[in-house]
Amino acid sequence: MIKRSFLFVVQGEGRGHMTQAMALYDLLTGQGHEVVCVAVGSTNLCEVPEFFRKKFDCPVVALPSPRFSKDQAGKAIRLGRTVWHTMKSLPNYLHGVKVLHRLVNYHSPDVILNFYDPLVGIYAMTTRSHPRIVSIAHQYVYLHPEFRFPDGRDMERRMIRNYTALTAAGSTLRLAISLYDMPEIEEPRLKVIPPILRNEALHHPVHEGDHLLVYVVNPGYVQDILDWHEKFPDVKVHAFTDASYVREQHGGRWEVDDTLTIHSLNGPLFLKHLSSCKALACTAGFETVAEAMYMGKPVLMVPIEGHFEQYCNSRDAQRAGAGIHSDEFSLTKLLNYQPFHRDGDASYKAWVDSGNARILGALNALFPGDHSGGAPDVEKILKEAV
Repeated sequence: MIKRSFLFVVQGEGRGHMTQAMALYDLLTGQGHEVVCVAVGSTNLCEVPEFFRKKFDCPVVALPSPRFSKDQAGKAIRLGRTVWHTMKSLPNYLHGVKVLHRLVNYHSPDVILNFYDPLVGIYAMTTRSHPRIVSIAHQYVYLHPEFRFPDGRDMERRMIRNYTALTAAGSTLRLAISLYDMPEIEEPRLKVIPPILRNEALHHPVHEGDHLLVYVVNPGYVQDILDWHEKFPDVKVHAFTDASYVREQHGGRWEVDDTLTIHSLNGPLFLKHLSSCKALACTAGFETVAEAMYMGKPVLMVPIEGHFEQYCNSRDAQRAGAGIHSDEFSLTKLLNYQPFHRDGDASYKAWVDSGNARILGALNALFPGDHSGGAPDVEKILKEAV
């Protein structure tokens, strides 16, 4: 395939889309392609984590983009407040679309790779001519007719499907990331692919240590951990959070006592503790659960209140064998479940390990007129890769 240039647009809410972008950056540049710019949907560049900005050998630009509004405790999503804030900030978001238009004109990428940011959908609908757009996220499984939504909550189901379709408006291809393979459908623009995990996670040595691991981006959940720890002080716990006071007051490492340590977000350190923990408790973000499954770690998934995506993720991941879901951060439930957890068979790892070949095959097929002779034989690539 001819070497191509890519412009990434990454939705900055949470860390999963950023992790996927980092992994795809390694994959594409490893194949000789170029990533010319990374735009992050965020309030300002200061909110883009340092580890993410340092990953890319190209400009990293922040774009004003919609995000969830939380309650005062920093735990629950408030849908009404989110809609109100989005409408109030609409001029800023439209400015973000204009900035994206300028970035595309300046860098002239062959492909815009969109990690679920709605600005790309708006850009595509308001631009007469634009490069090929590939939208990639777990949420695109919601557009697959075989995806099983939880029963009830029909209004939220329609809303998330409509929002997901908006993010992918004008896309040549939608890559739906799933914990398991799904049947091919007649819609050629929707392809199901495995989780995109960091190389560090794929190749990290794994063993079972003596601690539980907790991952909560929202700072409001830290108090739940502290409350539980008071009742069970003998259980060793390492927790990771995005709480600013852990960074600013404790230098990124708060040793509450001999058995509880709370860390600021740190990718390599988190992987070290994930690979050696007895079990993981986390909000139901897709990427963290996928990494834990690859390492064979049982997971307690607690969806953020009001976050319908995480509500769906937790039910879907439990069916896939990741662990159990719960409405509260009770590590007792995780301890009670851990002895009965059955690690998945080799099929999940094989599914994940086939990901790079599937992604490259899908991207190559965007350019059937390459000098390479057309779209590649994906099955042949997979046999060579696995």
